[in-house]
Amino acid sequence: MLLGMVVVVAITLLASYFLIVISHDVANYESYQYLAYMRLPVLLLLESIVLLFLIACFLAFPVLIEISQGKPFTRKSVRLLRIMAICFLLMIAPLLGLVIYTESQVPGSITNLYAVLGMGIAFLVSNIFGLLASLIEKASEFEEEVNLTI
Repeated sequence: MLLGMVVVVAITLLASYFLIVISHDVANYESYQYLAYMRLPVLLLLESIVLLFLIACFLAFPVLIEISQGKPFTRKSVRLLRIMAICFLLMIAPLLGLVIYTESQVPGSITNLYAVLGMGIAFLVSNIFGLLASLIEKASEFEEEVNLTI
């Protein structure tokens, strides 16, 4: 599990780097010169999404370590899962900003479709982490109750 998370973080860091490289290439490309001024605002919005995703990934490491140690029902796991849910919920703000910015600059851009899809995915993942946190919290309470009766 931890190795998979390390791979996800590595791929995300590479994607973050390549976003910068690709943004320079697109801004310098002859056909897109009329969009070159949009490079920095769009890049900042996308990098903020990547940053929130990386924060959620780094928060997953302690949760995965506790699960691998056989202690999945801890308050720490619940707290970390809730913060991860908030990170994914916060991703909606830069995506919404991206939709508003691109629509004001390039009406009818296909980027807006991808951003709206990203908002839906971020909302769904946020709800999944919130549900998982609630389930682990209830399981933790049940485990404490069982331990007290024994």
